[in-house]
Amino acid sequence: MNKSWAGAALGAFAVVAVAICAQASRNSERSLAPWHDLSEDESQPSKFEPFLVKHPRDLARRVAALIWYARRNPDIAKLEEHTMHLITHHPDCMWIKFENTTAIYRDPSYGKRIASALEARMRDSQPDAASFYNLASIYRQIAMFSRSGDESDDQGFLQYFGLPSNAVMPEKPDLKLAEKAVEYYRLAVSHVATDSGYAGIYLGGLVKLLSSLERYSEAVEAFESSQPLPVGPSNAGLFLDYGLALYRSGNQISAIRTLQEVRGIDNEGDGKPGHATMRAETALGLIAMRGGNIPEAERYLMSSLDVERCPHNVTQGVPTRLGRKLLEAGNNGIVIEFCHAALAKFNSDDSGIKQLLVEAQI
Repeated sequence: MNKSWAGAALGAFAVVAVAICAQASRNSERSLAPWHDLSEDESQPSKFEPFLVKHPRDLARRVAALIWYARRNPDIAKLEEHTMHLITHHPDCMWIKFENTTAIYRDPSYGKRIASALEARMRDSQPDAASFYNLASIYRQIAMFSRSGDESDDQGFLQYFGLPSNAVMPEKPDLKLAEKAVEYYRLAVSHVATDSGYAGIYLGGLVKLLSSLERYSEAVEAFESSQPLPVGPSNAGLFLDYGLALYRSGNQISAIRTLQEVRGIDNEGDGKPGHATMRAETALGLIAMRGGNIPEAERYLMSSLDVERCPHNVTQGVPTRLGRKLLEAGNNGIVIEFCHAALAKFNSDDSGIKQLLVEAQI
């Protein structure tokens, strides 16, 4: 078994998953890490495997099994076995999505088996928002595993999910499966309580997917038709995606206002602004560039680094698109300053920033 794909998930992706769950609801059993009450010994296969034979509904040990076979000692057959048990007993558990992400990207047919099992399980049970969200997320992963058109973005994606750098990515998304994902996201949004911490997560999935499909007006409509709007620190990424959709649908004034508001509600960086703010201010800088306002673009380039370290900006890397545009315009000095600051503060091995620095110093 090739274990090279375990590293990124073990070091980063699970941290992001815990953060997403924890911010959604501090009171929900499944919103937190259900295996945290297990000892290290109880989290070993020699202990959880025989226990699960006798107690197949045990959530903590089942999730511990997924973590073990997805990341600690990768075994796709055992991962699928325990995922199928989890679907049977807890189809609403978000760790179905989290712990299978890399496996799905490595083998889309595996993802289709997981999705089919979830759909069959839901036909036999009362529909619920979390299960719809799991289905939507899995179909999105299968459908959208395609090239972005930006080589550095593609390599960053592969690295983040622990995939080989030469992994074959389709040229275009699978629109039929993407539409299934859209419909399941809509069902998740329609079934979740408006005061649930998950409301923004489910809506965010829908807005992001519609934007990825370049259906920007639909993304804006989906956000604006969600009442009451899920305003809160945990939804900074949602407001970021809404602002980007506004801009791409032609509403620049509202887009700028929304993107400027992201910093005030972002708390991913240990209670302070994090990756969503970094991306929002990068977007604001690109808007300034398109309007010919180079000084404003330079200001946003540097302010995008005025955020805290968080699981996303450390592992996914610092966005380079604004720096590259400024470099193309001949503003090498500010780009060099930006690169040095980014490497010092976030990740000294960020390949995208290091490459940009080399180009800026030529």
